[in-house]
Amino acid sequence: MARFLFLVCFTWAIAGAADLAAVHRVYLLPMAHSMDQYMAERLTSEHVFEVVTDPKLADALFTDHLGSGFQAQLEEIFPPPEEPKPP
Repeated sequence: MARFLFLVCFTWAIAGAADLAAVHRVYLLPMAHSMDQYMAERLTSEHVFEVVTDPKLADALFTDHLGSGFQAQLEEIFPPPEEPKPP
């Protein structure tokens, strides 16, 4: 499991999603087989990141899936700005 966590963090850093040194608080989206609970326990017990329960307070998000479902969750958490109304 430690290899999986390392792979996730390493891939995340390589992808340039965020400057990993600036990430202190993370939010874990629900994952299959309670993986989010396991990761939350490991991340907090080893003092890697602070796990928050409000995604708006997080510096980064963890997920185990990508695609339209993930995009819908992101838009629900961080709605796109409204378009300005014409005068």
